[in-house]
Amino acid sequence: MTAYTLMALALLLDMPFFALFGALSDRIGRKKVIMCVLFLASVT
Repeated sequence: MTAYTLMALALLLDMPFFALFGALSDRIGRKKVIMCVLFLASVT
């Protein structure tokens, strides 16, 4: 696979999460969502 194909695939797979985390940040706040995602990224 080329780099462009991988990037397109990653964007398509991430698209539902953009809407999900956007709605979540509207409900509980952007900073809390960012901190939770950064924590999960550091654990994995």
